[in-house]
Amino acid sequence: MRIDKLLLRNFRNYKQLELTLDPYLNIFVGANAQGKTNLLESLIFVASGHSFRTKSEEELVRFGEKESNVEAHIEHRQGRERLRVNYHLQNKKKNYFSNGVELIRSDFVGRLIPVLFTPEDLAVVKGSPQVRRNGV
Repeated sequence: MRIDKLLLRNFRNYKQLELTLDPYLNIFVGANAQGKTNLLESLIFVASGHSFRTKSEEELVRFGEKESNVEAHIEHRQGRERLRVNYHLQNKKKNYFSNGVELIRSDFVGRLIPVLFTPEDLAVVKGSPQVRRNGV
Protein backbone atom coordinates (compact mmCIF):
# COMPACT_ATOMS: atom_id res chain seq x y z
CA MET A 1 0.00 0.00 0.00
CA ARG A 2 1.24 3.46 -0.86
CA ILE A 3 -0.04 7.01 -0.33
CA ASP A 4 0.55 9.02 -3.50
CA LYS A 5 -1.02 12.34 -2.58
CA LEU A 6 -2.38 14.15 0.46
CA LEU A 7 -4.83 17.04 0.17
CA LEU A 8 -5.81 19.19 3.13
CA ARG A 9 -8.37 21.95 3.37
CA ASN A 10 -8.81 23.91 6.61
CA PHE A 11 -7.07 21.21 8.63
CA ARG A 12 -5.25 22.60 11.69
CA ASN A 13 -2.83 25.27 10.42
CA TYR A 14 -3.28 24.37 6.73
CA LYS A 15 -5.73 26.44 4.72
CA GLN A 16 -5.02 24.38 1.64
CA LEU A 17 -2.29 21.89 0.81
CA GLU A 18 -1.67 19.45 -2.01
CA LEU A 19 1.32 17.26 -1.26
CA THR A 20 2.64 14.63 -3.66
CA LEU A 21 4.50 11.95 -1.72
CA ASP A 22 7.50 9.93 -2.80
CA PRO A 23 6.65 6.23 -3.11
CA TYR A 24 9.59 5.18 -0.92
CA LEU A 25 10.55 7.77 1.68
CA ASN A 26 9.31 11.16 2.85
CA ILE A 27 11.04 13.29 5.46
CA PHE A 28 9.36 16.39 6.88
CA VAL A 29 11.79 18.99 8.20
CA GLY A 30 11.03 22.40 9.65
CA ALA A 31 11.01 24.63 12.69
CA ASN A 32 8.71 24.02 15.64
CA ALA A 33 5.00 24.73 15.11
CA GLN A 34 5.20 24.65 11.31
CA GLY A 35 2.80 21.72 10.81
CA LYS A 36 4.96 18.59 10.56
CA THR A 37 2.93 16.70 13.16
CA ASN A 38 -0.26 18.06 11.63
CA LEU A 39 0.64 16.25 8.41
CA LEU A 40 1.05 12.98 10.28
CA GLU A 41 -2.17 13.61 12.18
CA SER A 42 -4.03 14.18 8.91
CA LEU A 43 -2.88 10.80 7.62
CA ILE A 44 -4.13 9.05 10.76
CA PHE A 45 -7.37 11.04 10.53
CA VAL A 46 -8.08 10.03 6.93
CA ALA A 47 -7.29 6.40 7.77
CA SER A 48 -9.29 6.11 10.99
CA GLY A 49 -11.57 9.12 11.28
CA HIS A 50 -9.91 10.02 14.59
CA SER A 51 -7.02 12.17 15.77
CA PHE A 52 -4.20 10.65 17.80
CA ARG A 53 -3.55 14.06 19.41
CA THR A 54 -6.93 15.28 20.65
CA LYS A 55 -10.37 14.08 21.65
CA SER A 56 -11.81 17.47 20.67
CA GLU A 57 -12.18 17.25 16.90
CA GLU A 58 -13.16 20.92 16.79
CA GLU A 59 -9.42 21.59 17.10
CA LEU A 60 -8.89 19.98 13.68
CA VAL A 61 -10.77 22.76 11.91
CA ARG A 62 -8.67 25.79 11.02
CA PHE A 63 -9.57 28.81 13.14
CA GLY A 64 -12.46 30.78 11.63
CA GLU A 65 -13.56 28.00 9.26
CA LYS A 66 -16.68 25.80 9.36
CA GLU A 67 -15.28 22.46 8.21
CA SER A 68 -12.10 20.60 7.42
CA ASN A 69 -11.36 18.06 4.74
CA VAL A 70 -8.55 15.49 4.43
CA GLU A 71 -8.09 13.41 1.30
CA ALA A 72 -5.51 10.73 0.51
CA HIS A 73 -4.90 9.15 -2.87
CA ILE A 74 -3.66 5.63 -2.27
CA GLU A 75 -2.59 2.65 -4.30
CA HIS A 76 -3.06 -0.91 -3.08
CA ARG A 77 -3.52 -4.39 -4.49
CA GLN A 78 -7.08 -3.63 -5.59
CA GLY A 79 -5.96 -0.52 -7.49
CA ARG A 80 -6.15 3.20 -6.79
CA GLU A 81 -8.52 4.79 -4.32
CA ARG A 82 -9.32 8.32 -3.11
CA LEU A 83 -10.20 8.42 0.58
CA ARG A 84 -11.70 11.54 2.11
CA VAL A 85 -12.99 12.54 5.53
CA ASN A 86 -14.94 15.78 6.02
CA TYR A 87 -15.57 17.16 9.50
CA HIS A 88 -18.34 19.75 9.95
CA LEU A 89 -17.87 21.99 12.96
CA GLN A 90 -21.48 23.12 13.32
CA ASN A 91 -23.08 19.68 13.65
CA LYS A 92 -19.88 17.86 14.74
CA LYS A 93 -20.42 15.34 11.98
CA LYS A 94 -17.92 13.41 9.88
CA ASN A 95 -18.56 12.13 6.39
CA TYR A 96 -16.46 9.35 4.87
CA PHE A 97 -15.89 8.91 1.14
CA SER A 98 -14.16 6.39 -1.10
CA ASN A 99 -13.76 7.51 -4.72
CA GLY A 100 -16.49 10.11 -4.16
CA VAL A 101 -19.03 7.63 -2.78
CA GLU A 102 -20.17 8.26 0.79
CA LEU A 103 -19.67 5.33 3.16
CA ILE A 104 -20.53 4.58 6.74
CA ARG A 105 -17.54 4.59 9.07
CA SER A 106 -17.41 0.80 9.47
CA ASP A 107 -17.11 0.37 5.68
CA PHE A 108 -14.49 3.11 5.47
CA VAL A 109 -12.05 2.19 8.23
CA GLY A 110 -9.46 -0.41 7.22
CA ARG A 111 -8.97 0.79 3.66
CA LEU A 112 -5.75 2.53 4.77
CA ILE A 113 -3.97 0.95 7.73
CA PRO A 114 -1.39 3.24 9.32
CA VAL A 115 1.28 2.50 11.91
CA LEU A 116 2.13 5.40 14.17
CA PHE A 117 5.07 5.55 16.56
CA THR A 118 5.37 8.65 18.75
CA PRO A 119 7.90 9.67 21.43
CA GLU A 120 5.24 8.90 24.05
CA ASP A 121 5.33 5.27 22.93
CA LEU A 122 8.86 4.99 24.33
CA ALA A 123 7.38 5.02 27.84
CA VAL A 124 6.23 1.45 27.25
CA VAL A 125 9.85 0.40 26.71
CA LYS A 126 11.80 2.87 28.85
CA GLY A 127 9.28 3.77 31.55
CA SER A 128 8.90 2.45 35.04
CA PRO A 129 7.71 -1.14 35.56
CA GLN A 130 4.25 0.22 36.45
CA VAL A 131 4.05 2.13 33.17
CA ARG A 132 5.23 -0.91 31.20
CA ARG A 133 2.62 -3.14 32.87
CA ASN A 134 -0.17 -0.65 32.21
CA GLY A 135 0.89 -0.14 28.58
CA VAL A 136 0.85 3.66 29.05
